[in-house]
Amino acid sequence: MTHRRRLLVTGFIALLLAASLVVAIVWLVGGHNAGQPLSSGQPTLSQSQVRRQRISGPVHAAGMRILDSSGRAVRIDSLVLMNYGTRSDKPWLALSDQDFDNIAGWGFNSVRLNFSWAHLEPRAPSVGQGGSLTHHWDRGYLRDIDAAVSGFTRRHVAVILDLYQFGWFPQMPLWLYPSRLSFFQAQCDFVSGRREPGAPIDPQRGAADVWRMMAGRYRANPMVIGADLLTEPDCPSRSGQGVKLDPLYSRLTRAIRSANPKIMIVFEDYIAAIVQKSGSGVTLSPDRNAMYAFHLYRPDWALAKGTLDSYIRHGRDLRVPPWLGEFDAFGANRRDKPPPGDWQALTMTLFEYLRAHDVSGWAYWAYRGTGSVFEGDGTTVDTELIRSLQTGF
Repeated sequence: MTHRRRLLVTGFIALLLAASLVVAIVWLVGGHNAGQPLSSGQPTLSQSQVRRQRISGPVHAAGMRILDSSGRAVRIDSLVLMNYGTRSDKPWLALSDQDFDNIAGWGFNSVRLNFSWAHLEPRAPSVGQGGSLTHHWDRGYLRDIDAAVSGFTRRHVAVILDLYQFGWFPQMPLWLYPSRLSFFQAQCDFVSGRREPGAPIDPQRGAADVWRMMAGRYRANPMVIGADLLTEPDCPSRSGQGVKLDPLYSRLTRAIRSANPKIMIVFEDYIAAIVQKSGSGVTLSPDRNAMYAFHLYRPDWALAKGTLDSYIRHGRDLRVPPWLGEFDAFGANRRDKPPPGDWQALTMTLFEYLRAHDVSGWAYWAYRGTGSVFEGDGTTVDTELIRSLQTGF
């Protein structure tokens, strides 16, 4: 090889290396330092649109608004994740880099990350002298939740942790209930603070310990912005007791605050059917930095508006920001029945209502499972649904 040709080859290689370095820097600055790029055809937003949506944690309530750490008013627009809130008789489903990239690329600025007490603590705690407890947390489960929290927050997607239940026993430890109560009685006993004879611990004390551990675990991560105390608590729907949630929420909040002074408290009311029968389950906010959450599952706008009006009036009485903590876009992608033909128009009407009434965002049910943002094959993204949800940002 001549000296001139050697110089040309050397120069060409140097240019390739420089170009590779520039591409790598742009990739990292753009937040793509983990995972795989989204496949073409997905309903991704531009980087500037995604950045406008981002939340800088931690967040705090200021009157009826939510402010992030920069002092900017923000809305919390989420997807609900069931991967770690599965039934206790089924394994949890760890998220992948593709899942993290999907949600960040679609523009959702947060997720509600459900977790299951039954998975977290499959074995009862040991009771020592004086009633002291030694908990046996499942380390593998916690490692997978750690990975999910890291996967999202490194992509600037905030996380709301949620103590999840649906039907109670699938997500709550069976060792709390030696006599195997009905799921309704078990829920009502939990809300009321009653301990079943023979139970190794008081259930509310156990839940407080769960929250103390989880809130403390992510104290150093400002993008873990919220702690949703309990999904859809239930008691008065059949008993008519009208049990208030205030004492339970106060106890759980004190436990969280002992470990994490900045995370926002998210407290849910009873579902609409219970509120209509027995009234709201909450009479006061458990904390100054808190958000009042409610769920919406209605087949038409007339019923939806009546439900929303009731919750929002009560939220104003509580003097904290309201948040639509679950909705399904009027059954847009349910597997058990077809949605109404005008579900998109209804969803746009819902978003207009939420903006007009200063609701601080929403969470769509769900990323996977019933109402999934994927088609029936579980791999094809429902682009029409995602684009409809993006109109709510």
